[in-house]
Amino acid sequence: MPIAMPTRDPYLRYAPSRDEWAIGSKGGSRVIKLDGQVVAVDPERLRRGWLTGHDGSSKRTFTPVPGLDGPMPPPPTAEAKPALSLFALAPKAFGVADIAFEMTNWTYSHCEFVTHLYNQCEPQFGRDLVPLVEFGPSQPIQFGDRKTRLLTYKVLRWVPRDKAFPNPSRAQPQSAGAADAAEPEGWAG
Repeated sequence: MPIAMPTRDPYLRYAPSRDEWAIGSKGGSRVIKLDGQVVAVDPERLRRGWLTGHDGSSKRTFTPVPGLDGPMPPPPTAEAKPALSLFALAPKAFGVADIAFEMTNWTYSHCEFVTHLYNQCEPQFGRDLVPLVEFGPSQPIQFGDRKTRLLTYKVLRWVPRDKAFPNPSRAQPQSAGAADAAEPEGWAG
């Protein structure tokens, strides 16, 4: 029986301290602009789990756990942080047309965005549709004794999942540049 090696999904990460988005894969990471960009996200397939390597000290790894409610199982390592993960695709912003990036982070900003998006979208679950979300400028807020930022967004419309994510299992980036990226059918307008 052949060994199936796990794939490491390319990731999308928001850093509130720098108010910037970055995408990363085996080839490294780069900063991208999402303000004003339309992104397909899949909140119905939201996962929670443990994230390690979030501080850049080691390989970034997301370890999913079963369910979305109830207590979390023990972390796999001492530095693991609880995280929420969903898939996102934005061909023009990401520069690749058929790779779904895993939007995984453990920051308050990210978790608030994912939680609100999930709750807003839950009535549409079970219809095999995903929302197209447009990001706005982040908003500075006071969180305890620290300052952070909240992500702003609006759901523009819903599209069939297979049109928004034509090949969600792809984990290797292509060499297509942002100018070469085409939006999947159903995104026009």
